[in-house]
Amino acid sequence: MSKLNNKVAVISGGARGIGGATSQLFVENGAKVLITDVLEQEGKALAEKLGDSAAYTSLDVRDENAWKEVMAQAEEKFGGVDILVNCAGVLDFCGLPEAEVETMRRTIDINLMGVIIGTQAAIEPMRKRGGGAVVNISSSDGIIASNAHAAYVASKWGVTGFTKAAALELGLENIRVNSVHPGGVYTELANMRGVTREEFD
Repeated sequence: MSKLNNKVAVISGGARGIGGATSQLFVENGAKVLITDVLEQEGKALAEKLGDSAAYTSLDVRDENAWKEVMAQAEEKFGGVDILVNCAGVLDFCGLPEAEVETMRRTIDINLMGVIIGTQAAIEPMRKRGGGAVVNISSSDGIIASNAHAAYVASKWGVTGFTKAAALELGLENIRVNSVHPGGVYTELANMRGVTREEFD
């Protein structure tokens, strides 16, 4: 029996890329999944493909009230929230001298504050279930760094640190908090120029 049988997961950025693959894998392993994303067309299409075990709702992860509504929808449709995967994110390539402040703020707000607000929103629903699991998608850039996207690197280091702090606090309530640190992945987000897989590698 899969460990995800009868589990309910909320996945931000769940319409495509790593989030989309996670949504599909969770359903294949018995979970009910609420796919959230700003990409409405892709999110609805994936939910339809995955069948009755999945649903889609729009979510801007910067919006605290929207997060509360998402958790309420998961409880109403699937009966609760056991798992949160914070996968929504943006990536901008730009040298630091040319980087625009508003663009960097947007990166921090989505990649870091979105994770923090989402985790906050999941606490009470998980308490009702006696515990749960939060998985934050950081990056290898959340452990080391790389050139030409300083705000992204800063945001992912922030996710790494926040995860450690939240794990210490929420572990006392049987809510596990972990981060995952992928390297370069061939997704629409990372492959902004649409090059072939060979060029990307």
